[in-house]
Amino acid sequence: MTTAQQLTAINLRYGTVAKSLKTLAFSDLSAKALYLLGKPARLDEVSKSVAQIIGVRSLSNDLVLKGLQELKNDRKAMVSKDLWELLEQTSKDIKKQIESLETSLLSVLKRNFPADIELNLLTNWFIDVISDFFIYNGDEWVQSICKGSSNFTKLKTFDELLEPSIKKHKLTLHINELKNSFSGFLNSSNKDDQFYIVNIGYAMFSARLVAADVGADPIALEELQNASFFLDTNFFYALQLEKNRLATSLEALGEALKEIGAKLFFIHETEEEYKRVWSGRRLEVLRLLDIYPNDVVSAADDSFVSTALARGCLNKSDFEVFFDSVQQLPQKMVEGLPITKIDDKEVNKIVLKAKQDGGLKDFVQRWSLKMRPLWNRHPKSNAALGHDASLIMVVESERQIEKKTFILTLDRSLQACCAERAGNHNLPVAIYLEGLIQILAANNAGPGIDASNFAPLLTSIILKRCIPPEQMYSLQDLHWLYGIQKNVAKFKPSKIKQIALEVTRARLSGKTATDDALQRIVNRLYQEEIQSTSREVSEAMARAQSAEQDALREKTLRKQADSKLQMYERKNNLRIAKFKLIKTLAWRTPVSLAIGYLGFYLASISVNQSSPLDIVLGLVAFLGASYAILSKPIKAYMVVRGENRSS
Repeated sequence: MTTAQQLTAINLRYGTVAKSLKTLAFSDLSAKALYLLGKPARLDEVSKSVAQIIGVRSLSNDLVLKGLQELKNDRKAMVSKDLWELLEQTSKDIKKQIESLETSLLSVLKRNFPADIELNLLTNWFIDVISDFFIYNGDEWVQSICKGSSNFTKLKTFDELLEPSIKKHKLTLHINELKNSFSGFLNSSNKDDQFYIVNIGYAMFSARLVAADVGADPIALEELQNASFFLDTNFFYALQLEKNRLATSLEALGEALKEIGAKLFFIHETEEEYKRVWSGRRLEVLRLLDIYPNDVVSAADDSFVSTALARGCLNKSDFEVFFDSVQQLPQKMVEGLPITKIDDKEVNKIVLKAKQDGGLKDFVQRWSLKMRPLWNRHPKSNAALGHDASLIMVVESERQIEKKTFILTLDRSLQACCAERAGNHNLPVAIYLEGLIQILAANNAGPGIDASNFAPLLTSIILKRCIPPEQMYSLQDLHWLYGIQKNVAKFKPSKIKQIALEVTRARLSGKTATDDALQRIVNRLYQEEIQSTSREVSEAMARAQSAEQDALREKTLRKQADSKLQMYERKNNLRIAKFKLIKTLAWRTPVSLAIGYLGFYLASISVNQSSPLDIVLGLVAFLGASYAILSKPIKAYMVVRGENRSS
């Protein structure tokens, strides 16, 4: 059975030409309502069904009627006797998309989420969390592109968006796995995941646009055709720093802007602001690399650091080269869409006036503080306020001569500030990047533009706004940590990261770097680590002393064993020498006796023939030969015996 949630998640995107976003949204929801009713229905029945799908009490029948008439014009629906009904082919198309979405959902879950969670439970949770996540962001997108709308909601963290559904479905045992998996899903480079994200995002945008039931029509594509866009500093850094990792998205955005005839500009103050940010961040990162191990700085949540790592930076020298490579503003988005600097006398006069306008700067500051989350409440600097005021007044002056001119920004507060200045019926001079993506994608801007190409850029912006608060520390946290306790930088990287996250949690709760509680937390963790290190050193020394004693005992035992071995070898050598002596004497003794006997025998037979001296000499010779034969093995034995005794 098809549910309202299933239908809400489908992006039908009816129409082949550019239309009002509100008309597209009501057309989309009206088709879903008719499909859910499954029969011809009156206008009030369709309106009630649309309200039920998006979870509101009621809707304007006039707006639903416009959506139904658009369906009729597109030959998707028909009306007879005040009864509206989808054409058969339209119903088949919606059914096919529901089946396709179910298949895609199963693939998404298998690719990105834990396999040990029961599938039905995981599916029900995912449907809820995807609704919660994109309803929140859909409301933000609607606010960002509606004329005169400045009622922006409080920023929510990633955890705040996910935890209610996790608790609802009793999955708290898997809370960390689900958070990490959902974040991985949003960051996925898989094309099917990206298509699913875009489909859900745009469908939810339509639903929230209808739920808002806005009085003034959102910005239409026609109002952006051939318009001039002055780029804010943050957009340049999005283009510069995410150029490699998000090339597909930025290229798609550039092609879409080129397709609608957009022209891109910047003023001198934006260039100066860019250099100030670049210089400050360069000094900050390089200083931290001198203080902390590379591994600690590399793990910080910072677009400069993450982009540098993506480009292969490994050490301080690499980071210096990286910063040099992003020192200058990009000169184009894509081929054929240059970014031009506007710098003339009239603009300079307006800029000077803006910088002296204390009221405007205070107005910008008020919105900045209002829109910033609790964990990032530091005010804008006077230089930043001067830049924003200059950008606003330059674009407003262009508007006065009937030029279609906008600021393109990633700063929600600047967009909200401009919306309030514009009033309820005029176009705000600033457009938030996410809103621009919605307008371009919903209207199929550009025949060769695939809307799913915007997915990485869109989800990157979303995640940047919903950073998991207890999982990522910032460069600011590392600075705070060093200011509180410098010696922490000497700890192991894993311990530094652990303490830095404590600083993060304190900052997210609204504490400052000088907060006494934060100071105590850091110093307690420092002392605990010192004590732990002292214990480890003491234990290591004890282990070393024990090992040294063991080594001495081992050495003594080894000497004893060597002594026994030497004694055994000496005895064995003496035994072998005795055996050789006995064995040698066994044959040499008879030979020696034989030689001696032969000598006496020869001497006796030569008594009458030789002189007494010759007989004596001959006898001595024979006896000497006999002695030589016997003495040689005896001497060898005595040598071995002597060595044995001396040892």
